[in-house]
Amino acid sequence: MHRRCSTRRQFLRSMARASAGGALLWSLPAMPLMAQPRPRVLVLGAGLAGLRSALLLEDQGFDVTVLEGRSRIGGRLHTLDDLPGRPETGGSVLGRSYLRMQGMAERIGASLETPAMGHGPKTGPCKACHAQGKVPDRRGGPGSLIAWRGRMVLQGNWIDALPELSERERQTSPDRLLATYLAAENPLQDAEAWTRAEHADLDATSLETYLSKLGATPTALQLMDVAPNCPGLSKASALWALRDSQRRAAAVGGLPLEFPEGATVFIEKLAGALKQRPITGQVVASIASTPEKLVVVCVGGKMYEAEYGISTLPLPVLARLKFDPAPPAGQLAAFREIACTPITRTYFRITRPFWEQDGLPGTMWTDSALERIFPLRDPAGEVVGLVSHADGPGAERLDAMDQEQRHRFAEQVLAELRPATKGAVEAVASVSWANDPFAGGAYPFYAPGQIGRLRPMAAQAWGRLHFAGEHAAITQPGMEGASESADRAVAELLARLA
Repeated sequence: MHRRCSTRRQFLRSMARASAGGALLWSLPAMPLMAQPRPRVLVLGAGLAGLRSALLLEDQGFDVTVLEGRSRIGGRLHTLDDLPGRPETGGSVLGRSYLRMQGMAERIGASLETPAMGHGPKTGPCKACHAQGKVPDRRGGPGSLIAWRGRMVLQGNWIDALPELSERERQTSPDRLLATYLAAENPLQDAEAWTRAEHADLDATSLETYLSKLGATPTALQLMDVAPNCPGLSKASALWALRDSQRRAAAVGGLPLEFPEGATVFIEKLAGALKQRPITGQVVASIASTPEKLVVVCVGGKMYEAEYGISTLPLPVLARLKFDPAPPAGQLAAFREIACTPITRTYFRITRPFWEQDGLPGTMWTDSALERIFPLRDPAGEVVGLVSHADGPGAERLDAMDQEQRHRFAEQVLAELRPATKGAVEAVASVSWANDPFAGGAYPFYAPGQIGRLRPMAAQAWGRLHFAGEHAAITQPGMEGASESADRAVAELLARLA
């Protein structure tokens, strides 16, 4: 009895640390810590945060029902198995510091491997990239092809391309320029520093203004405004960008990992570990929290009841829901005002090895609406397709088109940038996260002033409902952040019952 109580106290202390933003790995005891029957819990959303929340709750003896609006599970983790290279629509690689993700993979028997990088030890020399420039690429390969204002420059020759840049800026390729500026003298010294009031001045400052104060030249600002992971330097809080920089610096620790079987297989194995498979096609319309229960009504009238709930729905989705009673004004403002970065990916099938014609690298960084272009490879490392990744203004331009228009436009842009691709590539699919009604964008970003005003309210418990999802993460980015948020939401619920 004493041992069980001691274990429970240790567990709740660990959960309290998770709730405060500390580390909690996938090491919870797979058994209820209290003997009495546990309440029923509804989990809204069957993405990574939702599935992890459900598994943690089931381990503690809860009766869990997971509702998913899509016809599939996984959220932004989804493999396009029918396309060359089996590309991912969202998350694809894990940092070595993603210990929660690695722990989940071990628990469910999902494999993780170092990805084939094309010119790495796994596949040998890259057959689609060559023409090394003046300055060797830091990753050991030939680097990217840079398209800027009608010019094509090898990454290794960038140092001589734009004399109007400062010496420091000319030594950094455009795809690394923003990260280099943010990493220099980052005032955030730990993963929770961005949540503290002492940095309110950085929150109120736009990223563009912050970079200008650091000495960024006008041309460098224009370069950094291409693919900035937000709708534009002037629209983002400097504190938000510095938070991402601090997270990336803390995550350094060796080569990344990927799902060799695809993210969809990983998600299916997670769902297979649940006692009850998520119920798909259940689009939440309204949520009511009464003194006795939580009531969720879906489009079509289907009703679900439980004692408590955890929502992992993205903020743009929460902004459309009807709540009874209404959440506090600050929380509603957080749902409605914190935006998500638009990201659009276009996938190409290769019909001819165009790189043999022009002798240029396969990876491209461009000032076009396609922005960044990467080769897609088969398991042997052979290039079988391309994917363009646009965020911010580029994505918004693509999102204004229907899919057929987008595909033909993408082919045209690519042919204009690189004539050797004309007739050699075909756009066959595209994914717009901003146009996805179940997402509203890829991940949240904060405009100037929003972190101090809205962030604390975004994941605050409302009635019998707790919140998880990437927007609720404190210390970790991406998939690990979604996992962290699940730990915190479960911690809140268990502490509430304790």
